[in-house]
Amino acid sequence: MTRPVGLVVSPHLDDAVFSCPAWILDGVRAGLDVRVLSLFSGEGDAPTTRDEQLYRQRRREDELAVRELGATAIHGGLADAPFRSASYRRFEGIVFGPIDPSDRAPSDAQALIAREVDRLRPVALHGILGVGTHVDHRIAFDAVRAEQRRSPWLDVSFAEDRPYSMVRGALQVRLGQLGLGSPEAAVDAATYCAELRCAPYVRAHAAAAELEGLVSRARAQWEAAQAARIIGYAQFRTLTVSRQDATLALRAMQRYETQFQVFFGSEAQAQSSLGAEDSAGERSWSLERLRINS
Repeated sequence: MTRPVGLVVSPHLDDAVFSCPAWILDGVRAGLDVRVLSLFSGEGDAPTTRDEQLYRQRRREDELAVRELGATAIHGGLADAPFRSASYRRFEGIVFGPIDPSDRAPSDAQALIAREVDRLRPVALHGILGVGTHVDHRIAFDAVRAEQRRSPWLDVSFAEDRPYSMVRGALQVRLGQLGLGSPEAAVDAATYCAELRCAPYVRAHAAAAELEGLVSRARAQWEAAQAARIIGYAQFRTLTVSRQDATLALRAMQRYETQFQVFFGSEAQAQSSLGAEDSAGERSWSLERLRINS
């Protein structure tokens, strides 16, 4: 008998396992055939030998990590951001810059998701919110929302992008960009900028000369989100993460040998992000059941 499918849309070869291992594990235990579709899993049309080797290794890491959680990996084959536009080759551009008007990825991502939904007929679709505002995460979020409009029968939810959401204020900024209020206590601009500057993924990807400019852009981003008109509050449910599940999720995360240290800095940092038992757990957001401001 064919099992119903749960489809996770991951921007890159690691985002789903980093961001929503509890959703994947819960789905598998509920009897779903969970598939993880990584949209931007390729190295473009003119890769160097080093690029080819790196992305071959990353795809293998992803297969092992997703399998560790009982799911199946699907590699969409779209080119990662730096291979698509010169404006995405600096950290500032990829995180704070607009989507390049000549970038075909938004339409390609929508078409890819639509094709997989038509092929697999999933009962649930789980995307990412775009916390951290990486351009590929924004594109992935918009593509899932487009599919939600195309297929209104789907049960659609969204994860908080890790490790970006570990920066205090980052969720608040992203929800503000979407016109949504945050359920968390407000974090001021100084705290947001300081934590962003010290985040392992920023230290790994941004040149030292970029840091002051990044802080300035982050402050402007925070201020814009604060000034945005809040139309309502998204609903979320918290998925409990047992210690056993946290151990399993951490093992899966560590399969990404090329990415784990870069994004989390240490095993302890990654472990703390999982929210096992006595902490917050993993949140799954619904953007359809909004509590609208009066």
